[in-house]
Amino acid sequence: MWHRCFGKADVTVSNWEVENTQSYDKAGKGKSALVAAAVLNIKAEVYATLGLFIISAFHDIKKFFDSMNLDILFQAVMDEDFPKGTFCLGIAQHLAPRLLVISAFCGAPQQINSSILAVCFLAVALTRCYNKKIFSEINDVHSQDGVDLDLYIDDVTNLLQSIHHKMPFAA
Repeated sequence: MWHRCFGKADVTVSNWEVENTQSYDKAGKGKSALVAAAVLNIKAEVYATLGLFIISAFHDIKKFFDSMNLDILFQAVMDEDFPKGTFCLGIAQHLAPRLLVISAFCGAPQQINSSILAVCFLAVALTRCYNKKIFSEINDVHSQDGVDLDLYIDDVTNLLQSIHHKMPFAA
């Protein structure tokens, strides 16, 4: 329970998130997955009404939180100047053995080697840190081609809009 109190009192992670949120990052304070989805739908409707084309690809990274490579996460924390003290306290919660509890039965502790808790106060910030390098590179490469990249924690959208009245890839 102490980590929740600490998470509410600590501002270093919030400050880091404000400084490190990218244009493609749609998750965070004051942002909504519903609004992000609505904007995509409005773009599609407008382009269809204008007789233009839009191509979208939606990616849901399955078991994202359960499959995070902790070596990559530790390196990202170092590279992205994530608050180290808060990370050390928070990662102890993520790496603690987990117990399966059903009614009065408590299973044996299971060691965790590749996962973070999605409900932790650090979860969104850690995923932002984890994804920043690769998604910044992807965004830089594909934005030159007019492809929009939206990232909402573990959901990714790529959007290509045509300014011509024919398919963008047609000769």
